[in-house]
Amino acid sequence: MVQDCGRNMVDCRDPEYTARMSGAQLPMLIAMLACPVCKQQGLQVAPGSEAQQNPPEWLVCRHCNLRYPIVDGIAVLLAERAK
Repeated sequence: MVQDCGRNMVDCRDPEYTARMSGAQLPMLIAMLACPVCKQQGLQVAPGSEAQQNPPEWLVCRHCNLRYPIVDGIAVLLAERAK
């Protein structure tokens, strides 16, 4: 998928773009997301299995402790999918 990010067109599937976004900016962007249920900001990434070196599997709300799945690298922030 190509996005217009100002002056430059960026392919979001590009590993170089993903590596840049997974640096310092990504945690800041995730922290700005609000939980769809309690409406509070402060989601955080729950890491995947360290033993298998899996990518993160969940975004977790620090306020109500609901978990939202990350499917193919995309957070599914739907109340009906929360656990």
